[in-house]
Amino acid sequence: MMKDYHMHPMATQAPERLWEFAETAVMQGIKEICVTDHMPLSFIPDGTDRIPHGRVPEYIRRVRDFAKENEGKLSVKCGIEIDYHPSVLSEIEAVLSAGDFDYVIGSTHIHVFEDLTKYTFNDIAAISLENEIRAVETGWFHVVPHMEMYRFLFAYPHRFPLKDDGFDLMRHEALIRELLRKAKERDMYIEINTNLARQINNDLSFAYPQATVMEWAREAGVRFSYGSDAHLPHQVGSLLTALRESPVYRDAIAEWERE
Repeated sequence: MMKDYHMHPMATQAPERLWEFAETAVMQGIKEICVTDHMPLSFIPDGTDRIPHGRVPEYIRRVRDFAKENEGKLSVKCGIEIDYHPSVLSEIEAVLSAGDFDYVIGSTHIHVFEDLTKYTFNDIAAISLENEIRAVETGWFHVVPHMEMYRFLFAYPHRFPLKDDGFDLMRHEALIRELLRKAKERDMYIEINTNLARQINNDLSFAYPQATVMEWAREAGVRFSYGSDAHLPHQVGSLLTALRESPVYRDAIAEWERE
C-alpha cells in the first residue's frame, strides 16, 4: 500500500487544503496519508506554516473529522512535526499533552535555534546530529525525519550563512551510526524524504538519507518510512515512483508499503 507520512497542508488555517492534498494522493494511487503540520513555537509568530499558538486541539479535531469524511476512499492519520531542541522542552510537552497523535515526527531544524554565522558546515552537521540523538533518547517520537537536514542548509548558502569548510560525511560517521543504533533500539523509523531532491531537479542524490547513509541504516536494521514533506498539494507523493525503482531505496520503500 502506497503511503505518504509527511505533509503540511496548514489544516488549521486553511482546512480546504486538506481536500487538495488528499485529491493529489488519490490521483497517485496513495492509499494512506498522515497530516503532519509543524508545532507552534513561542518565538515564531502566527501566520507561518505552523499550527497557530493555542490551536493544537483544534488541529487534531480538524484532521480527525477529515479522516472520517474520507473513510473508504483514503486513510488519513493525524500526526505532527515537532522541533526538538533542549530550549523548548516544555513547549514540546504541552503539544504532546494536547491530544493523541498517530505519528510524531521529531525534527532537527537546527537553524531555527542557532546563529549560523558562528558555524562551519561540519560544525552544524555535528550539532544537528547530536540534537537528533537527544531527540531519539526522549522516546517521544516515532520517526527520525530528514536526518541529514544540514544538507538543506548547504544547498542554499545565500539563505544560510555557514562557513564552507568542505563537508566530510566520514567525519560524522560515528554520530550517524549512533543515531541509527538508538533509533533501532526504540523501534523508530528513519524517514526517506524527498523534499530537497524535489527542489534540486528531482535528483535522488539529494534525497534524505543519501546512499551511503542508507547503507549504514540497512546495516543497523532500522525500519523506514516515506515522507514527501509536501508544502503544496502537487508535492504529495513526490518522487515516490522514482524511489520505488531506485536500487538505493526500493527495498526500503517496499518494506514500508508492506506494513
